[in-house]
This record gives sequence, structure tokens and C-alpha cells, in this order.
Amino acid sequence: MQKVPAAARAAGAHRSSTRQKSRIVVERCVGRLKQESIRAARPDGAPIYGILDNLSANKTPQSRAWAARNNVELCLTPTYASWANPIEAQFGPLRTS
Repeated sequence: MQKVPAAARAAGAHRSSTRQKSRIVVERCVGRLKQESIRAARPDGAPIYGILDNLSANKTPQSRAWAARNNVELCLTPTYASWANPIEAQFGPLRTS
């Protein structure tokens, strides 16, 4: 099995501190998924899995259509399950300091 580069693992975007509009954050995340380094991590044509929260912008017909065209599986975390979102583990130390 091929090792996945860090750029391929960290393709998410999160801007809760600035309350930036979700559309802009989603566009940046999609832009990073288009990068060649991420595609190069899966030369066998296997899908790329995107772990997303239940933000409504993540479930639009446009998002789903883009994912289908680009061989990306959108994996939505369950509602009220912040522990299932990998980025949430990074916020605990920030809250306590």
C-alpha cells in the first residue's frame, strides 16, 4: 500500500474563528482537492474520501455532482458527533490554554 502524502490528508478548510462564509471555505477545500499532489496519491484511480461535517453546503446537489465527476466520496459525520470529526481533536488544547 502506498503512503499518502500529508497534503492529501490535510485538504480540509475551517474558518470558525473568522466566521467566513461557508461557500468560500468550501471553494477553497474543493480547490485543494484539485491539486495534483492529492490526485498523485491515488494513481490507481481509487476514490479520494472527504470527511465533512453536516454543514448544508456539503450536501448540495452541486457538491454531490462535483464529487461524482471527480471520483470523490463525501463522508458526512453524524449530527452531534463532533468527536468523529478529526479536526475537532485540535480544538480541545486551544480551549484549555
